[in-house]
Amino acid sequence: MRGIILALLLALAGSEKTQYEQVLNPSKTYVYKYEGVVLTGLSATGLNKAGFKVNFDIEISGFAPKTFIGKVLKVEIKEYHGLWPLDSFTQCSKLTQIIAEEIKHPFKFEYYEGRVGELFVAEDVSRTVVNLLRGTLNMLQVYIRKSENVYEVNEECLSGRCPTRYLIQEEDKNNYVVIKSRDIERCEDRPERRIGMALLEPCRLCQAKSKHLRGMYTVTYKAKQKDKEVIIEEAKGKQIIQYSPFYELYGSGITEMRQILTLKEMKSSKVNEPRVQLESRGGLKYRFGPEDHQMPLYLFKPKNVESQIAETLQLLVQNNQQEIQEAAPGRFLNLTHYLRHLSQEKPDSIHALYKQYYDRPLYRKILTQSILYMGSAESLKVLRRIIPNQSIPQAAMSILLAMQHARASEATLQIAAEIVKESRVQEVHMLRKVAILSYSSIVYRYCSPREQCPESVLQVLLEFVEEATKKGHHEEIRLALKALGNAGQLSTLKSVLKFLPGFSPNAYQLPVRVKVDAVVALRNMAKDDPKRIQEILLRVLMDRRAHTEVRMMAVKVFLETRPPAAMMTLLALVIQKEAKVNLQLASFTYSYIKSLTKTTSPQFYELNAASRVAIKLLNPMLDKLSMRYSKVIKLDTFNYPLMTGATLSIYILNSPASPIPVAFIFKVRGYISGAATDIFEFTIRTEGLQEVLRKENIPFNQYSMQKNIVKILRSLSGFKYLPSEVPLVSANVKVLGQEMFYKEATKEVIQVVIKLLTEPTSHHSEINKFIERLSVGLVGQLMQTAVLAEVRYIIPTCMGLPLQLSLTSAATISLAGTAEMKVNPEPLRDVGLSQFLQSTIHLRSEVIPSFAMHAMASMGISTPFIQSGVEFHSNVRAAIPAKFNAKIDVKEKTIRVETEPSQEERVLMFGRTQMYTVSRNMENLEAARKTPIVPRGAVKNILEKHFEKSDKDSEEETNILDEHSEIVDRKYAYPRGSDSAEYLPTSYLRFCNRISKLNYVICGQHKVRNAVGIRHTRFFQLVGEHEAKLIVKPIKKELAIQKLRMEVTIGSKAASKIIALSDLEEKEHLEESEVHRRLRTILGIDKQYKGKNQTLNVKKYKAKVDAVPQNKKRQQESSSSSSSSSSSSSSEEEVDVRFKETKDKKHVQKDRPQKGQKAQSSSSSSSSDSDSNSSSDSSSDSSDSSSDSSSDSSSDSSSSNDSSDSSSDSNSDSDSSSGSSSDSGSSDSSSDSSEDSDDSSDSSSDSSDDSSDSSDSSDSSDSSSDSSSDSSSDSRPRPQQKDKKPQKDKKLKKEIKEQKEKKQKPQKVSSPKDKLKRYKEREIFDLHFRRPVDKSVRPKSADDRSSSSSSSSSSSSSDESDRSHPRVKFLGERKSPFLVATLQAIRVDSKKQGYQLIAYEDYFSSKPKLQAYIVDISGESRWRASLNAEIESGHEAEVELKWGENGRQYKIVATIETGRYGVQPALRLKLTWQRLPSVVKSITEAIGMYIPGAAFLLGFYEVKQRNPSNQLRLILSLSDPRHMNIILKSPRETLFYEALNLPAPFTSAYHPRTADIQVPTWNIFADAHNILADRLKGRCSLSNNMIKTFNDVNYNYTMLGACNHVLAQDCTEENKFLITAKNSLENTEHKDINIKMGDFDITLHSSTSGEPMMTVNNIAISKDKLPYAPSQDVLIEERDGKLVLSGAMFGVEELSYDGKSSELRTALWMKGKTCGICGYHDDETMQEFRKPDGSVAESEESFGKAWILSDEECSL
Repeated sequence: MRGIILALLLALAGSEKTQYEQVLNPSKTYVYKYEGVVLTGLSATGLNKAGFKVNFDIEISGFAPKTFIGKVLKVEIKEYHGLWPLDSFTQCSKLTQIIAEEIKHPFKFEYYEGRVGELFVAEDVSRTVVNLLRGTLNMLQVYIRKSENVYEVNEECLSGRCPTRYLIQEEDKNNYVVIKSRDIERCEDRPERRIGMALLEPCRLCQAKSKHLRGMYTVTYKAKQKDKEVIIEEAKGKQIIQYSPFYELYGSGITEMRQILTLKEMKSSKVNEPRVQLESRGGLKYRFGPEDHQMPLYLFKPKNVESQIAETLQLLVQNNQQEIQEAAPGRFLNLTHYLRHLSQEKPDSIHALYKQYYDRPLYRKILTQSILYMGSAESLKVLRRIIPNQSIPQAAMSILLAMQHARASEATLQIAAEIVKESRVQEVHMLRKVAILSYSSIVYRYCSPREQCPESVLQVLLEFVEEATKKGHHEEIRLALKALGNAGQLSTLKSVLKFLPGFSPNAYQLPVRVKVDAVVALRNMAKDDPKRIQEILLRVLMDRRAHTEVRMMAVKVFLETRPPAAMMTLLALVIQKEAKVNLQLASFTYSYIKSLTKTTSPQFYELNAASRVAIKLLNPMLDKLSMRYSKVIKLDTFNYPLMTGATLSIYILNSPASPIPVAFIFKVRGYISGAATDIFEFTIRTEGLQEVLRKENIPFNQYSMQKNIVKILRSLSGFKYLPSEVPLVSANVKVLGQEMFYKEATKEVIQVVIKLLTEPTSHHSEINKFIERLSVGLVGQLMQTAVLAEVRYIIPTCMGLPLQLSLTSAATISLAGTAEMKVNPEPLRDVGLSQFLQSTIHLRSEVIPSFAMHAMASMGISTPFIQSGVEFHSNVRAAIPAKFNAKIDVKEKTIRVETEPSQEERVLMFGRTQMYTVSRNMENLEAARKTPIVPRGAVKNILEKHFEKSDKDSEEETNILDEHSEIVDRKYAYPRGSDSAEYLPTSYLRFCNRISKLNYVICGQHKVRNAVGIRHTRFFQLVGEHEAKLIVKPIKKELAIQKLRMEVTIGSKAASKIIALSDLEEKEHLEESEVHRRLRTILGIDKQYKGKNQTLNVKKYKAKVDAVPQNKKRQQESSSSSSSSSSSSSSEEEVDVRFKETKDKKHVQKDRPQKGQKAQSSSSSSSSDSDSNSSSDSSSDSSDSSSDSSSDSSSDSSSSNDSSDSSSDSNSDSDSSSGSSSDSGSSDSSSDSSEDSDDSSDSSSDSSDDSSDSSDSSDSSDSSSDSSSDSSSDSRPRPQQKDKKPQKDKKLKKEIKEQKEKKQKPQKVSSPKDKLKRYKEREIFDLHFRRPVDKSVRPKSADDRSSSSSSSSSSSSSDESDRSHPRVKFLGERKSPFLVATLQAIRVDSKKQGYQLIAYEDYFSSKPKLQAYIVDISGESRWRASLNAEIESGHEAEVELKWGENGRQYKIVATIETGRYGVQPALRLKLTWQRLPSVVKSITEAIGMYIPGAAFLLGFYEVKQRNPSNQLRLILSLSDPRHMNIILKSPRETLFYEALNLPAPFTSAYHPRTADIQVPTWNIFADAHNILADRLKGRCSLSNNMIKTFNDVNYNYTMLGACNHVLAQDCTEENKFLITAKNSLENTEHKDINIKMGDFDITLHSSTSGEPMMTVNNIAISKDKLPYAPSQDVLIEERDGKLVLSGAMFGVEELSYDGKSSELRTALWMKGKTCGICGYHDDETMQEFRKPDGSVAESEESFGKAWILSDEECSL
């Protein structure tokens, strides 16, 4: 019974209908006054705004119970433009008249219980006016439910069906207030128009923190209850829509709408039906009109469109013939806008207009470009007609531009399909590719917003796929798959699955490139159904029969679909198993997942979390595989204040059969304004490219040994050849996720290009024609304009007006001028292009390259009648005219370019950004207003203002506020004189640089007027006006320059171009030594060598060695006097060893004292960081003789490393030597004392890591640590001390004796574990950089070994300082310059003026060097510059730069070193300077002020440390292969960043097994040249029973009996070579090697005495006949007692044999093509033991037996 009652109650409640109050009474007439105001500006006061106001009376009368008649009266429209609310509205009389005329007819609408229904309006009323009526009636859309005070209703409105929240407040019995509000973003079925955004993906997670677009709408009703009737007395509505391209809290653009509907009177009457015919215009939902104004440009009257087109064309042609003007891109957009309007008014007039200008090439070209960008069906119709008359490249470009910019509609699709089927398009392969790809792109844009794509649209693509499949043409299949991938429709999935392995049995026989294209075609399909596509890709990935490259591409596409965590786990489990058999796939997948764990892009947040879980399931050692395996590198960033980000992805796909990557993919993905897209993707595939490296057309099957090899291989059980590859190079380009174009080149195409360069030019008509035209002279202009962006987003507002957000951009590039070429001797018609390499080419040209770009972004109301809003304009222009004569002598390796200098001021580059408020109406275009949003003018600096008190407001301000009371109440408005309304200041920056030698002044200027004074954010920094210019102007006062000459000579002829020497040789004959002497004088380096003999004197060297104990004594006394003594643990032998270690260090020398000037040495050492002034020789100029230097040294660390550790509080990475520089005004101190002390400390600390670590635990280290810390922590100069008495020598000898005895005692040695623990306990910035043992790049020469004396004692004497720096020899004494470049100004008075660069190099010495000098060729100035670069060792390189008077006034030394920082491999860059120009100092000081703040923003920590005042050190250390520490030490502070994530691991040299992989040693200078060789060349060795395969896998195998084993062979069907090995019958410890290749059967064996011997085709060849070459492709020679066989053409680079061992190196193009007991050379170490049938052997023994050749001689 209870159940029945409950059911009845529920039925009764469900049947009860919600009752809403009836607002309008059908028996009455209501007269309301309507006022609507719209304003657009920024979210800040004090800036200009634009808008308008619409006022009218609306009379609403009942016509039927649910139908009402409305009539609009007294229309008035006003514009607003100015500083709100101070300026007033202005009347728009003409526009008011037009709107009133159109709206004068009555209209009818349905209305019941507060809901507005169907709307009926006259036919001739425009949609803009109808939408305006909808905005008015929207105020009457109100659901009043008295039974509830708060409720929510899904309400129909202009923005669709929106959830609306109601609140009812009762004021008294009959009066109450109804408030409703809605969030526009939650509306369903929203009317919105997206133009140009079909290829953009919405980024939902990008806007989780900040939305770019927000909109809220609220209405407040004052209602009165009277006689059971609800009367709305007043309704006030307000809508705010804000848009911010950046983070919304930092500022945005705002459009605000206010509506007021006030009841004026109410009458009891009804009206008759209107006489005008009314038609239904739909409900209250907004209806878009025809989009004839796709670009938000200036309004224009449609009556004079054709004349405006003609005028714009004329301006574009006449004003841009020489160089592009700033207004050119904007005018081009206007022209496109006019053509669109004309095509809608007169569809057939576009082609007629094209015919009109057909005979005028310049006009026709610009008109054609504009037609292609129209984007309508008419543009495609014109395209179809002009294709037959264009060349193939022009036609391809026209099809691409027109179809990519065409608006996706049924009409455009139909015409595009007809273009695809055109006869010329079908005949030309290039045109067919472009047309089909472009058509498929239109299909994607048309079908993406629809739930299902019509079959008729896809029919063209499906037919093309079917036809290509029937023919079996692989290239046509590829094109079809690419087209289906562009279309991205799931309905075509079955057509793609036919070509995927695992879904079709025939797919395995297809080429790899076809299957790769099938996988990539699934990418766009995954946007509709990602789950289904992910399942398909997983199946392809798990199919081991599929090619590795196909599987890797499946991984790429799979992860691009952003799979969930469950799918990521499945992927990780699959790869975990695949790592045992396919390291290429495992490495690719692991690096991809690892890169996703580091991503910061919001769109990948969920995938990032899933990747962090999946990566834990995989072996982390996969991350340490070398670059021989496939990798993925990702670099991404996302800036929340700008809400903008980008991701750079690099995919490197390697193949076991190729020494170079088979695919390289470069992709850029961008995020902006809540959208994401793949901006650009470039792919290059090199399938079989290594085959091109071989000699072409080698008939291997014609060699006699080839048949024998085939016969022998039949004895191998189940032998299978490796699949052959078709040589192919292909490249494709994708833009916004759509493939635009791809090109492929086979081996035959590459050979055609080679013939083109070698065959006579007469065989190629196009090339011959171009050369002939160039010889006569070319005159013309190349100009191209492109629409870069055209994006619009339109939504309705509460007033019924459309709000648009748009971005439009166009760019024009031009190259105009003349060119004429003369060749001496003149080329013959029967000679190829290579003849030009033996000729002298004279080129005379006058060109003006120019570029202009215009971009405009807008926000506001845009209708055909009126426009109002905010516009942001950006203009960039660059024009660099050049008139030059060039002489190119390829044979002499000389290029000379001469040009005439400009005699007038020119603006080379110009850029401007401006933001305006705009107001335009159709009927008064002449009065259109465009005002900068930031008011012009300036105010005082805020620090110069004074506090002022205002007592009263002026009467004028009060009147103005009254006038605008409908928007802002008086009490909330600011007065006219307030700070918010003040004008904002303008900042101006200008700088100039005078280049007197070239008679030019280069100036730059920057002007800014923005709104930073309102809010200091990125958005308001952009608001306003920015302008930048780069100007070049001649110096009028200087003597005129006829021309400028630039001449570059490379090679042996360079020395003859040294101007100063050539002048001397013209006057007198000079000896070679005199030439070198004068050259050193010219270069400013003669004085550096005056004391050279003294420096290298043997007696001085011996005296220095003998003086070491005495120096040691003085150092200890000095340390004691300064409270920084440390106990010495070195014996006399140790001192000598330290001296020998230090004397070979390379340092920078200072000038020697002249003869007769006695060097003064300091009597004692001072504290570290003391400043010293060095005086030069008396003949030097005063500016040359003084230099400021600073030295940084700590206490002696040679005996105790702990003392150097404790000194790190002030200088954390410098273990200095036992002395310090003194501060003496009369003595010459070392100019590089800071560097010397640092280097010597490194030398002493690196002598023995173990000993230094063990000394940390010694008892004597405590006292030395304390004293060292005291001395190193204070950089103030210490007072000088005098030498101690000689009796102190006894004390020194006693200490040395004690140290000897102590050394003999056993000491405690720190274990590596204790050492690591000690380093972990210290701060990262307190560790020390330690260099490894100094190893030269090449064996040292005699000159390198004759270095100067030690620098362990940092004396203040310049003689001792110079002797501690072995001077780099002047390379000009024994080598000619390899490059001489001269920049010269040819003057009227024939006086020389300019500069000359002279460069020397010595790459093949033990220490490669580069020296470059810049001199003034006039000889009047003593200014010089020199650059010395040298690779000191395999771990160190140094660059020294000097410039100024005589090239010695200023100096900077940069040293790059690799070593260890603590226990981590590290790289250190040390920058040391002696003196710097005041300009450089001021700039660096200004920049230094911002470094701490910038470092803080970047995540660095700062530590205040007193570092050397003239050094800057940057240390990069690896804590692990994926994380790097950064330490930057400047004179004022130390900055450090720990564990910086790296996009790719820094692995060590290649190791095949993961257990061998280590952190790299970073020996970059010594090992760089070996990296590529180790990667490409295969190397296999056989020694006794130990075999090392091509993949560096070592295993032990004992060959059985006399059986022939296949050591290595060519496993392709070409059978180029076969190498077998067996035990020697003569000597059981030796092996016999047999090589079959070409026409030769070569056997290498050993005699009974063990001497290697050989036979060729069974004929013994004695060693006295070596080297022996049986053919030009085979060579046998002897090296170091070994026989060496070379046959590179057959793939055998080198085979060496000495009887006991042999080593084989194959050619780089043989990678992945070998097999045998040496392996496959495919990097798959986990499958190294593969047998001839491809299966993997269970043991090493079974693997070796599998490669035994069964013959009669074999006895097991």
